Amino acid sequence: MEADKIKESIKRAAQDLFRKFGYHKTSVNEIAKKAKIAKATIYKYFESKEDVLHSLLMDYIKVSVDDLIHSNTPEMDEEAHLSVLIMKTCRLSYTV
Repeated sequence: MEADKIKESIKRAAQDLFRKFGYHKTSVNEIAKKAKIAKATIYKYFESKEDVLHSLLMDYIKVSVDDLIHSNTPEMDEEAHLSVLIMKTCRLSYTV
């Protein structure tokens, strides 16, 4: 498997498990099992479970900021759109 594919597999598995069980109730072993890789492989790409979470949050923020920059929604001004982005990010951080 390519490095990027492995990293994305880890993040997808972690995201699924974090959503289902929460961040604190999900172990690195469970992430590895769901991603069908060895636990040590996770540590090859991420320093910790917290680092995996950080990567997921940064991906989400990047996509949201890109959406903000490229969206032309006349019904929502930039301030309202930014407010929605902040609320989404806050809700996401409370779910993990």
